[in-house]
Amino acid sequence: QHDVMVKSGGMDRLQAELNAAHKESEFVHKRLRKLEEDLDSFKQKNTELTEELQKKSGEMNESDGFDWNHLLELEEQVKELTARVKDLESQLETVRLERDRLEKEARELEIEREEERRIVQEALDEATAEKEAIQARFEKDFEKLRTVNTDREQQLLDDFEWKLREVEQACKRRLDEKEKFAKQRIKAAE
Repeated sequence: QHDVMVKSGGMDRLQAELNAAHKESEFVHKRLRKLEEDLDSFKQKNTELTEELQKKSGEMNESDGFDWNHLLELEEQVKELTARVKDLESQLETVRLERDRLEKEARELEIEREEERRIVQEALDEATAEKEAIQARFEKDFEKLRTVNTDREQQLLDDFEWKLREVEQACKRRLDEKEKFAKQRIKAAE
């Protein structure tokens, strides 16, 4: 029974670890979705700026009054966005790896918890069977003792009745002898 309690505590610990892993996995999934949304947004902005840059470049070829400062700003923004996209892609890959690790850990914890549950169930079944066997043995022993005690009580009662009859007969014999002796004395006295 102690083993069952210890194993039950182990199962509770595993369940808590599994719940924590599930929560952490949910958090990582949310973070992954947010990073994917940010990445898509930055890619879209990068594409727009690249198109604007190409458009301005085309306009530059068509006219001499092109704003070079604006073009340089756009190129700088494209570089920053490209760097940001690479950074987000790197973060996204890190989060994906973390998600995969957490999912694997959750599966392992689930397997371990199921194994613990199986072991606890086996121990419980074994303890129940042992308890039933002990109870059956005690009931059998109790019945034997009760039968022995009943037989012994009957034997004592029989012995007592025999002894009582013997005492009654001895007393009756003495009374008869005393009565006979008294009658003889009365006859002799007459």
